[in-house]
Amino acid sequence: MSYGSKRASDRSINTLHLKFHKSDTTDSIMEEQEVKETMLMGRDISHMPCFRQTFLYSISSGLAVGFLNFMLTSRVQRSAHLAFGTYGCVTLAYWSYCRYNFSKEKFNMGLLQGAMQKQVLYEGTEMEKIVKQN
Repeated sequence: MSYGSKRASDRSINTLHLKFHKSDTTDSIMEEQEVKETMLMGRDISHMPCFRQTFLYSISSGLAVGFLNFMLTSRVQRSAHLAFGTYGCVTLAYWSYCRYNFSKEKFNMGLLQGAMQKQVLYEGTEMEKIVKQN
C-alpha cells in the first residue's frame, strides 16, 4: 500500500464522517420544526390529560354505532345523527370519568408527597418513634 492511497482513504473516511454528522444535525432540526403545538383555548392539547383517550374512544364509538345502524336499517341520515349523538355522549361521559380519576389520583399523590416530606423531617427523631407507635 502506498502512502498516497492511505491519505485518499483517510479523506474519504473524514468526508463520510462529516456527511453523517451533518445529516444528524439536519434531522434533529427537522424534527424540532415538525413538532407543532395545537392550541385549544390557550392550552397545548398534547399536554392535556385525558384528551387523546377521550377522543379516540368517542370517535371510534360514534363510527361503530353509526356504521352498525346503517348496516341494519340502511337509513343514512338517522345513522349519521345516531353516530354524532353517540360521539357527543361518549365524549362527555368519558371526559368526566377520566378527569375525575385524574383529579383523585393527583390529590392522593399530593397527600403521599406531604407524608413523605414529613417522614424525611421526622426521621431519626423522637417524633418518628411516636408516629410509628400510633
